[in-house]
Amino acid sequence: MSFVPSFEGIHGILAEIQVYIFDEDGELIDKQAVRKGRAVIPLAAKTQRRARVAIGPRVDDRLSGPITLEKMRAFHAFEPACHFETDVKVHFLPEVPESIWRWWLVHSLWGTLNTLQ
Repeated sequence: MSFVPSFEGIHGILAEIQVYIFDEDGELIDKQAVRKGRAVIPLAAKTQRRARVAIGPRVDDRLSGPITLEKMRAFHAFEPACHFETDVKVHFLPEVPESIWRWWLVHSLWGTLNTLQ
């Protein structure tokens, strides 16, 4: 399944952005970097129905412990409200608001994203 994020007011973003897929409890299922405008994440049909998506900066080196939805919220992750149809191969996600992607860009470029425990 492909996820295609877009960003309010621009066609692309300089910071490294990832699509994160979480289960209904907020535990990470998978994550992939956005490359050439999309992230490809294989998901079983059963998982797709309950999956929650978040878009945000790469945080692997800034977190202690597992990546969770709650921790991603601290990094201003964007959680688009969308439903995944199991027969759709490409999901075009709602635009990330400029106020959110600007925060990612500034903090990613300056290296000031906090480390979370």
